[in-house]
Amino acid sequence: RRVHGARPDVQCHGRDISRVRQQAAIAMEGTARCILQLTVLCAFVCAGCGQRCPSQKQTSAKFTVNSQRNQTGHWISQVRIEHGANDTVTTSPWTAEVEHSTASCNGVESVQLVATLTAPPLRAGPGYELHRGVGYYKLHSELKTWHEARQICVQEGGHLAIINSEEESKVLQSMFAPVAAILKVEWAFIGFHDLYIEGQYLTIFDEPLSSSGFYRWSPNQPDNNGGSATLPGEDCGSIYPNGGLNDLICTEKVPFICEQELWLDPSADLTASLKCHK
Repeated sequence: RRVHGARPDVQCHGRDISRVRQQAAIAMEGTARCILQLTVLCAFVCAGCGQRCPSQKQTSAKFTVNSQRNQTGHWISQVRIEHGANDTVTTSPWTAEVEHSTASCNGVESVQLVATLTAPPLRAGPGYELHRGVGYYKLHSELKTWHEARQICVQEGGHLAIINSEEESKVLQSMFAPVAAILKVEWAFIGFHDLYIEGQYLTIFDEPLSSSGFYRWSPNQPDNNGGSATLPGEDCGSIYPNGGLNDLICTEKVPFICEQELWLDPSADLTASLKCHK
């Protein structure tokens, strides 16, 4: 799934963009030893400002599996994982599972290693709820302008929520609808706008809203209510409790929803397999 210059609030707003690079290298030592190395690298850059953030963070992990015969002729597999030790970064320990099998055909021995590395997602800030396979979300019930809301999300390590699917829309609906009924409000700010050119809606990362994966406007919206060629109208993005998109005056004070991206989906395993011959 997905984070997070001279922009509307003249701030460099960071988005956690997970770039996962996997490298598998096989080194043969002797005639019957295999080494498998799997490297996962996540780089977090500042989107929406055209340059890397000064506070860029980088997290890496190295996963190595060694398999070799011992002096009695048995195959032995060893697993080694190296990753950051900051226990505030992830929600649970990393785990590794190795399946080791051998077979012989016409006098040729074959060794197969299947290694599965499970990496937990990043630990979200206080108040964020994990929705598996989608992301972390936090509904702020305090009323803020769109620019204030955007800054608060960034300070928490996230960004104003961007809806990428109907499934994600349903998550936001389930969070906002009960609060909207209690506070008697109609909208909550999320992460899109048309502050640059009227009618050209962009996410907070300057990507076209139409390419975000979700573009369901509420009936009769957007309408830029009160706007004209010389007067600003409704230029900031929001949603109704039913998930419909809406344009709203940026200085309106309403609840807002922040999002933190998943780093690695905890339900997804990184699996590597190799075969070695005697």
